[in-house]
Amino acid sequence: MKKTKLLTALLLAGALFQTNMAPAAEQAGNAVEQVAPASVKININQADEAQLMNIKGIGPKRAEAIIAYRTANGPFASLDQLAEIKGISPAFVEAHSAELSLE
Repeated sequence: MKKTKLLTALLLAGALFQTNMAPAAEQAGNAVEQVAPASVKININQADEAQLMNIKGIGPKRAEAIIAYRTANGPFASLDQLAEIKGISPAFVEAHSAELSLE
């Protein structure tokens, strides 16, 4: 019975804390949205392995494959060429096109 009362008290305290913090969190979120800088695009023709790995879904092997493709074939003429690399699909390229650039 004591555990039930303690658990109930903790749940109520948590609910009160969450309710009181919601307006402050909303204000903080709005401030961040207003001053957040635009995302930086990654130039796939110049990025090194570490920079390429900042793209969600690109690990060391895919980053190395992108660099190897670029070395063998020259700079990418379009983002769609990424799909020619094993492990990178056209859907992946489309989903990440806002993060990537050729320049």
